[in-house]
Amino acid sequence: MHPLRVKPLPALSAVCLATLLLFALVPVEVHAQTARSEFEEAARLTREGRRAEALTHFQRSRELEERPVTVFNIMETLAALGRSREAMIELERFLEIADAEEFAAERATAESRRLVLLETLVHITLEIEPADATLSVDGEVVSGTGRARTFYLDPGAHSLRVSAEGYAEVTRELAADENDLAIALTALPTTLVLRSALPDAEIQVDGEVVGRGSAELTVPAGEHLVRVTAPARETFQRSVTTSPGERLVIDATLPSITQPAQARPLWKSPILWTVVGVVVVGSVATGVYFGTRGPPPLQGTTGVTLGALHAF
Repeated sequence: MHPLRVKPLPALSAVCLATLLLFALVPVEVHAQTARSEFEEAARLTREGRRAEALTHFQRSRELEERPVTVFNIMETLAALGRSREAMIELERFLEIADAEEFAAERATAESRRLVLLETLVHITLEIEPADATLSVDGEVVSGTGRARTFYLDPGAHSLRVSAEGYAEVTRELAADENDLAIALTALPTTLVLRSALPDAEIQVDGEVVGRGSAELTVPAGEHLVRVTAPARETFQRSVTTSPGERLVIDATLPSITQPAQARPLWKSPILWTVVGVVVVGSVATGVYFGTRGPPPLQGTTGVTLGALHAF
């Protein structure tokens, strides 16, 4: 019995693929049609002089499909509404995405519009500390980094907010006649938490005693010297660098100091007395041996011995 083989159906596969592609293209086509409808409605409202309403429809069209002509009309509408700063942003975006040949006339108009907008804007120079702080104007973040920031605002009063991690936030009103100012944020203090298992351990920070056993204190951000001491313990000392707003916990370990063994006096040495004892015992034994032993017998012949006695 032969195994069942399933043959591919090319025609059916092609139909399925085409259907999938069709469904994939439908959302794109729907978006394009909706974007066109929004653009046409915005153009109608513009002709009627209802620019604020027209702007809403231009922006909806752009959300669905960003096209250079839509961005150009948003720029023109904002300029007509007196929102020069926003118009300048859209102008730069248009010049970024518009093809130089296809939109040559519109690009020339945009360049001329730039000069007009610059005359209506207020040029602001702001010195910020720290350099990585975030700047917001009227609730909108202004792009840029560094201590020196330059940007344009529409004439009138504005609200500035400068913030950075580890620093106290600053919010202030910018008067209509202000165009050169400086804002320096104040660094938040550092919290140092110092702990030791020894309740009598003395804790010092930058040479000042701040507690015993444990201590928690606020210090300016920067470098600090921590020193912990206790009787019969090794000293704990560490230099730490803290960041603004940081909470730093340090556990100080103070090992016991090992006392060096004292040298024993020579007269207390058991080895010395063992040697002395051996010498003494040896001397006594030698004395006993020679004390119990008689004089050696006279040697030689009897005649020689007697002759010696008579001579004496």
